[in-house]
Amino acid sequence: MNDIAARLPQAEPDPARIRCSDADRERVSARLRDAAGEGRLTMEELDERLSAVYDAKHHDELTPLTADLPRNEQARTGWRRIIALLRAQLITELMILRGRVPGASRFRRLIVAATLLLMVLFLIGSVAGALHGFGGEGFEHHGGLEHGGGLEGPGGD
Repeated sequence: MNDIAARLPQAEPDPARIRCSDADRERVSARLRDAAGEGRLTMEELDERLSAVYDAKHHDELTPLTADLPRNEQARTGWRRIIALLRAQLITELMILRGRVPGASRFRRLIVAATLLLMVLFLIGSVAGALHGFGGEGFEHHGGLEHGGGLEGPGGD
């Protein structure tokens, strides 16, 4: 016990040197992801800063990571806010997929990969359908019953 007491500071600790909690780290990382979603940080900058966030032990290590970001940003509403949140979420999910978010489980990475695959397949199907034409005419132009593509034989009645 004396060994531990000798290593601890004896005077009143500086508030900046107080250890940060997981909640503090999450607040800073959310702010960084929001800034990346708004285009204020590149993916490389976000990766570097998030690594520093999760390595931080004291509050004074967290402060410089958001010092160059606006503090009192006006609350956005409407579509701009939704698009910014969507972009931030997409960046987070891509980081999870790349394995750069500590604590993200293998199952979560699998879910993100499967969702991304389904989105790509949906996009390909939508583009193919739009180019091929599934408009108001329906599928009559594909050789249906009206155009001789029915079940009758070659000389059919």
